[in-house]
Amino acid sequence: MQKSPEIRTIDNIFYKAIGEVIRVKRIKLGMTLKDLSKLVGISRTTLDYYELGSVKMKPENLNLICEALQIDPNIEVEIKAKDSV
Repeated sequence: MQKSPEIRTIDNIFYKAIGEVIRVKRIKLGMTLKDLSKLVGISRTTLDYYELGSVKMKPENLNLICEALQIDPNIEVEIKAKDSV
């Protein structure tokens, strides 16, 4: 069963928001994508895609990244809509 376009749009917004939190924290800790890649065992390219929100993140990978970056796994993200209702 294929997802409706609305769901995919919400997923995209959600994953971009998570990716932004990860990128900001990684930079704040002075880490490069290469550093994080070595630490968590996920390719630099995949981590880049996660930070951009271009691909869905496996829950186990999110847990590894959160642990490495000292992010609460119950991550809170602020999702900003372009047009408020």
